[in-house]
Amino acid sequence: MDIVRRRHCRKLLKKCLRVVTTALVNDILEFIEESNEEKRIWVREWIKRRTVLGASENLLTELPLEDPEEYSLCLRMTTENFEKLLNLVSPTIQKQDTILRDALPARIKLQITLNYLATGNNSYRTLQHFF
Repeated sequence: MDIVRRRHCRKLLKKCLRVVTTALVNDILEFIEESNEEKRIWVREWIKRRTVLGASENLLTELPLEDPEEYSLCLRMTTENFEKLLNLVSPTIQKQDTILRDALPARIKLQITLNYLATGNNSYRTLQHFF
């Protein structure tokens, strides 16, 4: 009786091991297939270059020097007032950089907001391209 019981337990154990092994192999294969899929683009290449080529970096740094009136039209304030306002709101609107990406600087956030309020441009797509 004892031998029959042992054989039965061994058969049951082998069957369980086959089921578990098959499931494990299927999970591993599925994981490999998913990891081979194309990764989604987090930040587009042209957006990565905005720190060098964006409006904040180029246009809004040159305008106060070359054409202060146009700068005032763009943001509806002088550079001095902008700097004062930036100093006031920076602690509130500035976020910390993370491992995944750098936070937008408070300067750019304020420029976007003021440009939006000054021009009435309600297209976020346009603001995305501009800044």
